[in-house]
Amino acid sequence: LVRRPAVLILDEATSALGPQETEWLLGLAKGLAEAGRLVIYISHRLGEVRQIADRITVFRNGATVAAYDTHAVDDETIITDMLGRRMDRLYPERRSTATPTVALGLRGFGVDHRLADINLDLREGEVLGVAGMQGHGQRELFQALFGIGGSRGQVEVWGRPKTIRGPRQALTGRDGLALVPEDRRNHGLLLSKSVRENLTLSVIQRFTRFGITNPKRESALVDEMIATLKIKAGTPEQLAGTLSGGNQQKVIFGKMLLTEARILLLYDPTRGIDVGTKGEIFQLMRDLAAKGYAILFYSSDLAELVHVADRVAVLRNGRLAAILEGEDNSERQILRAAMIETRAA
Repeated sequence: LVRRPAVLILDEATSALGPQETEWLLGLAKGLAEAGRLVIYISHRLGEVRQIADRITVFRNGATVAAYDTHAVDDETIITDMLGRRMDRLYPERRSTATPTVALGLRGFGVDHRLADINLDLREGEVLGVAGMQGHGQRELFQALFGIGGSRGQVEVWGRPKTIRGPRQALTGRDGLALVPEDRRNHGLLLSKSVRENLTLSVIQRFTRFGITNPKRESALVDEMIATLKIKAGTPEQLAGTLSGGNQQKVIFGKMLLTEARILLLYDPTRGIDVGTKGEIFQLMRDLAAKGYAILFYSSDLAELVHVADRVAVLRNGRLAAILEGEDNSERQILRAAMIETRAA
């Protein structure tokens, strides 16, 4: 902006921002447009597009399929254009499948000065959302639970104390914790390796004996996961870096599910992916919860937390500020819990 560009292109610019930073950026974009600049705003978040765009152009498979004045088109039409088909709903019907069994219990959990005194129970069959303003401890919570960096306090997994000093200890079969990281390209995938290699890297011991792999067993696991998650790849040998963002994310989910861990740590899993894949991931989350998985779910999009999670734990200044459920689980209440003391400070 220092160079005063005539054209500014913002490509998924809010995908890693919290609500306050997002509102700041949207206001900046509107101000530039009002000053006579051209702003091209690329996003899968229709609410943001509607807030600032005068016109909307829809791409699908590298081509323009429709263009509208913003006030003259509804979200359903835009989504249909994006998918090439009608979509019944973005968010699946939410039916609580949580049991009284505590899958993951935290007592006095903390990380340095950034996270402190977290007492939280994640139940079997539950999707527990995590919310808060950007930088208030969400990343530290997920990383520490996966053994990245040190932590303090007590962690119980399925009722038993568990020490997690690294990802290898986190990923210990059905008693383990598996992570979908926030940065899929740098932390979730080996882009220069194939879909097959990425899927099986964490579970190579399942089809290896005396240092020799069983290709038939590996192929069976890979083919099953590709079919289950509807990963669009020409062959299992296609390089992960050549897939779309949504299909790359599906590969990470497949890798996570193959570990057989029953506690899933999903950090902004729909960030920067198309609306169709978002719907598939939301449905997958609810299906997994119904099968007894316990899911801890952070999203920078509050609407996702409200519509997908059974309860939402709100962090403020590295501490647990509130746990919201039922009618209290709303964007307004989440923002109130996340911001009220920060503003006072």
